[in-house]
Amino acid sequence: MQHDTHSHDLNQKERARQEIDRQVEAFLNSGGRISVVDTRAQHQPSVQGYAWREYEEAIGLLN
Repeated sequence: MQHDTHSHDLNQKERARQEIDRQVEAFLNSGGRISVVDTRAQHQPSVQGYAWREYEEAIGLLN
């Protein structure tokens, strides 16, 4: 049963990807343009994480 659900989810995702591809193609064929904007310079540097001191602390957050 779990395998069937997983396969169904993958099929839905693939259909969604195909629909997005179809819409993008239609947009481009009608004269639309897509630009890539480099936003890396606009973002602040990411905050670095720290190592867990206690294994139980990490497990507690996951539960």
